[in-house]
Amino acid sequence: MITQSHSKTPIGIASLVAAALVLSALACNPLAAVITPTPEESGALPTASPYPSITPTVASILLPTPLPPPLTPTPEYAWLPGEVRVFPGAAHYPGDLLTIEVAVVNISTLPASSVESAMLLVNDDLVFSGPDIVYSPLRENALIFRWAWDTTGLPTGPYRVAIIIPASGDFSGQRIDFVVNLDPETARPLREQDARWVTQYTPCCVLRYITDTAAERDIDALIVQTENAITYVEETLGLTIANKPIPITFIDNIWGNGAYASGELVLSYIDRAYTTLHLPSTLRHEAVHWAMRPVNAGALSLLSEGIAVYVAGGHFKEEPIPERAAALVELGYYVPLAELTADFWSYQHETAYLEAAGLVAYLVQTHGLESFIDLYAYQANNAASEAEKLNEALLAVYNLSLEEVEVDYLDWLAQQYPGDQTDDLRLTIELFNTIRRYQMLYAPYQESLPPAVLAAENGQVGEFLRESTLPFNVALEAMLVSANNSLLAGDYVYAERLLAIINSAFDDGNFTRELLVDYVAIAALVSANGYEAQEIDIAGDHAVVLASPLTDWPTLETLTVIRDNSVWQIVMP
Repeated sequence: MITQSHSKTPIGIASLVAAALVLSALACNPLAAVITPTPEESGALPTASPYPSITPTVASILLPTPLPPPLTPTPEYAWLPGEVRVFPGAAHYPGDLLTIEVAVVNISTLPASSVESAMLLVNDDLVFSGPDIVYSPLRENALIFRWAWDTTGLPTGPYRVAIIIPASGDFSGQRIDFVVNLDPETARPLREQDARWVTQYTPCCVLRYITDTAAERDIDALIVQTENAITYVEETLGLTIANKPIPITFIDNIWGNGAYASGELVLSYIDRAYTTLHLPSTLRHEAVHWAMRPVNAGALSLLSEGIAVYVAGGHFKEEPIPERAAALVELGYYVPLAELTADFWSYQHETAYLEAAGLVAYLVQTHGLESFIDLYAYQANNAASEAEKLNEALLAVYNLSLEEVEVDYLDWLAQQYPGDQTDDLRLTIELFNTIRRYQMLYAPYQESLPPAVLAAENGQVGEFLRESTLPFNVALEAMLVSANNSLLAGDYVYAERLLAIINSAFDDGNFTRELLVDYVAIAALVSANGYEAQEIDIAGDHAVVLASPLTDWPTLETLTVIRDNSVWQIVMP
């Protein structure tokens, strides 16, 4: 991945592949729901005076009003904090087949009878009952009403929606009321109107993607990268992946961290890639999960995520695992292994994954890969807790207890020199904490996407394409991309500055503070002229914007923007 400092034009994952394809071609001559924030007008920003044929930017820019933070639950039984997510979102249109997710705290205590009887009502009419439970690695678990409300033929406007979970046992029953607005069909994004699924077969995989997306544009390069990743995983693990072809789906919006493995491998592949940061290592990571399922589908999370990061050569990017794990200790982020094993998903994501990867690196370097595979495959059926399972497995394979392994692991880490990995790790954790904070406040993603093959059969594409593209969303995501590019370039001072600005805006709701106001103004200017900004790189009164024309998606153009007398304007070539 090419990385550049903040004074250069940053290149994202999909953008980088697109640039490579262009060079190759030249060489060959060729809610309104509760969770959806309602924007409000801020003070008017200056009107741009663009060059001929460029439409002036709007006089005022819509800025967000965040939701109040969810109430802190006090009971130990199931409890609804009030978070509801409606998909596809953020906007909804007649003809959408809507899925609704409602967060539930302590969902394991929710009686099965309450789940089976839970209801979704629209204007007091029952439209769906009996949702499924969805478990999340990054936030509260949820009930999912999959494709529950078919809006085909309905008039535009607001609809009263309610979710009712009946009482049962210790659960007293709860109800959430909210409003979903259906916007006119004419407002549906252009690139979604004729979108359809495409399936392509390769020697290793079945690739699925949607037309007129970055994935379709770059599919030849994606095939090469996918084949390379699968080959690398097989060679590194010393095994042949048995469960082929591997189904891999590339989606055109952001899901959580950017990728997951379930009945298929799903990866966000977009140009404004604020969370999917390094495609080769992400492909390798998810491919490891797929490859190791036949070894032990119920392996401890500590081991399954550890081997995935270790083989991938990093988490979200290529990185030296031993030195970076040593930086965990130096920063005071190290978690005792028994505690991490017992409740892996409760700890900060990057910390947990890296410590697990460091442990795998130590075990493989000390005892060999073959022994680690034996450890991974070991079934500790007699142990009561996760930590006891790991202890039993370590004794069986290495004749060492968990306590003994941890002592040796820490001694091994003490021999590693973290160097600048300490600052890099600290800011990487801050970056992803900021990303998740942004997603929680302004960009909720669908926890449980339907399988691509099922979506294709039902002609559903919106859940894999649509997300908010208001100027403040674009601006914040572009700032997060810039922060990551600065981090990759070793410009820790600028990366930290950007993250501080973003988090301050989240703290007080002031989106007109230094630099952020420029990102928002530029995103709005570009939008008013028929583009969507993918990356914005500001250097003083000059900015370079990588953007996609809305009428020719997903091509990429580079726009030059200058500030003259406090007004940002596009410079025509």
